Amino acid sequence: MVVDRYLRALLPWSSPDEPGPDDTVVAVRVGGDPGNARTFCLVFDSTDLVGCWWRDVPTPAVRLSAPRSALREVVSRARTGSAAVMSGRVSIDGDRRTLARLAAFTDRPRMRSYMARLSEMFGSEVPCPPPAPGLRTGSPVVAVLGSPNDPGGAISRIAMDRCQAAVELCRVQPGAHLVLTGGFGAQFNTSSQPHWQHCARWITQRWAGAGHRIVGAVESRHTYEDIFLVREVVRSIGSPPVTVVTSDYHAARVRLLLDLLLPEAAVHATTHPTIDHDERRRLDRHESRALPLTVAATLLFGADPRPGMSLDVDGGRLVLRPL
Repeated sequence: MVVDRYLRALLPWSSPDEPGPDDTVVAVRVGGDPGNARTFCLVFDSTDLVGCWWRDVPTPAVRLSAPRSALREVVSRARTGSAAVMSGRVSIDGDRRTLARLAAFTDRPRMRSYMARLSEMFGSEVPCPPPAPGLRTGSPVVAVLGSPNDPGGAISRIAMDRCQAAVELCRVQPGAHLVLTGGFGAQFNTSSQPHWQHCARWITQRWAGAGHRIVGAVESRHTYEDIFLVREVVRSIGSPPVTVVTSDYHAARVRLLLDLLLPEAAVHATTHPTIDHDERRRLDRHESRALPLTVAATLLFGADPRPGMSLDVDGGRLVLRPL
């Protein structure tokens, strides 16, 4: 029943046309047993999503296989689509470069319609939060994505570079607001305070005028929540110009998620000239795995829903926390 519900949402995209030699075909198999699995295909031509098949499967460039149990968890909202894919339960058979290229399709009209269908099935709309006390409607927003700090709260070189880049952007944009991201997580912050507070302290110690610029913070746990909760802050003040500050190695995945959630935002990709060669290779390897997994989760389940969030005002700043 769960599988049928999933397929029915996609079958309106069915097309009798066969894909051409230059099309990219993604075959998705639902169910672990090949004899009982149901398969559909997403087909991309040079410009857009053009069809969905689930019977005669063309030769795919990428094959995704999702067990029914993972699909049930996502449908029941016990787990997000990204969590199901990142856990390793969804297998990916295909060239990572091909998967990465699919990210370019997220801003196309039919792909957006497809994502809307998935969102109707898996998603839920979150009420717009009230504006922070210091926000001025129409003023530019510069959002800094979180990165590691040590157990004592000292932020990493990566975090320093991102914060410095955000400060420079604010200096050339009079009236720009700063929004900081990052809560707690084993992979980036095990201290007693959320990551954004460590960044706020670092910024205000180096820029006397920064205190009133930091008008919002989100206590996110990973990149998707960074962007989702930044979007909620932006929604609270209309549609101001938004620049999201991240690292050059992370920019492609951020752009993919922004295309799904906040397509009007710009990405500022910060470089890190002082990071040593081994650390840079480790970061690049992580992103080479994370980007195709994010694309796979998006194709299977659309943008992750967020069941809700709490909000507070801390020192005049709007603080959003995922539930």
